[in-house]
Amino acid sequence: MLKNKFIKAVLIIGALIVLSGAYDSILVSEKIIEINGEFLKAEIADTGRARERGLSGRDKIYSDQGLLFIFDNLDYHSIWMKDMMFSIDIIWMDEDGYIIDYEERVSPDTFPETFSPEKPAKYVLEVESGFVERKGLEVGDKLDI
Repeated sequence: MLKNKFIKAVLIIGALIVLSGAYDSILVSEKIIEINGEFLKAEIADTGRARERGLSGRDKIYSDQGLLFIFDNLDYHSIWMKDMMFSIDIIWMDEDGYIIDYEERVSPDTFPETFSPEKPAKYVLEVESGFVERKGLEVGDKLDI
């Protein structure tokens, strides 16, 4: 009897989460990205809602974390700093994971300015400010995504 009540409660809570839309912020997939022999744990933003939210509203990001935007097509995908609380580096990559452009130390104060790559990109990686310099990344480097 107690087991059935527990299962019902879990199902009801799960349904409420899904119906409220909160699942987008709870069920987060992650990907490990290899960068020059080191690894970065990146959350995946592959829905319109997740891409729009990005890292906004968070207090910080750690040096071994990132947010990987995955788009359906190559394009000049723009990034803004709406509701951001800390600076970041932004890295644009082509469909094979090669860096095609980046912006370093982008401040929240830049909003509503948008940042776009020089060439069409499939992926955008947001990381801690100073990451590009610390890792010695350059246009043409390949990230194993």
